[in-house]
Amino acid sequence: MFAPAVRRNVVYEDWTALGSHPSAINEQHIRLFGVRHKIIVDDVYGSGEVLVARKLSDERLNLAGQIDEVIRSKATFQSRAGQ
Repeated sequence: MFAPAVRRNVVYEDWTALGSHPSAINEQHIRLFGVRHKIIVDDVYGSGEVLVARKLSDERLNLAGQIDEVIRSKATFQSRAGQ
């Protein structure tokens, strides 16, 4: 009944720890974001690209800047590749 209305979530969440909440984003996640062209997940909503990282710790705000740098470097690469 509700299945046709379900849409892919575009938020990256790491549930691999199998806890009651997703893991906080850390340096390992930043490396993953940097080496993959797109972050694709396959979960209960199906397969698709995630666009937004969630669960950044207030004590690790520098990671937000690192994510921004990954985004900038990918945008620069894509614009050069399109020339």
